[in-house]
Amino acid sequence: MGPLRPPTATAQRYWAGLLIPFPWDRPVFIIPWNHHTPLLPSQRKMLEEALRIAQEPHEKHHIFPQEPRLKTWFERQGINTHQETISLDLPTHRRIHLGARGGAWNQAWRDFQDAKPGATKQQMYEHSWELMKRFKLVGFVIPYHDKPPYLLPPPIEY
Repeated sequence: MGPLRPPTATAQRYWAGLLIPFPWDRPVFIIPWNHHTPLLPSQRKMLEEALRIAQEPHEKHHIFPQEPRLKTWFERQGINTHQETISLDLPTHRRIHLGARGGAWNQAWRDFQDAKPGATKQQMYEHSWELMKRFKLVGFVIPYHDKPPYLLPPPIEY
């Protein structure tokens, strides 16, 4: 059984029809949409973790690398490398670029370029999606110079 409703929780309390008189002579079915059941411990933990991650520093990651050789290759197919970025937390961004020459992320793009030098724009976008899945990257794709969307979860007291 859910929590007890306050004594003010009557049909009249939720009646929004200012121009329609309240029907005192018959039953009224009204759904109180703003009533929330308490969060489960697992839901509370998930929201706390999301809030912690959202408050950590983030960097924008170019899905199509800025490395000159690759950038020229993308531009020949009409891809503006600054149009496709995602916001990543610092440890994730450092992890995918760890090592020489842009790390594993840039190396994956160089391998693709060597395997398919004549790749179409569509193939490049498909490969970018495959790389995002392979490297487990999740986020909104936004232009580099745009502000990221508001990412904070609802307050814990939801």
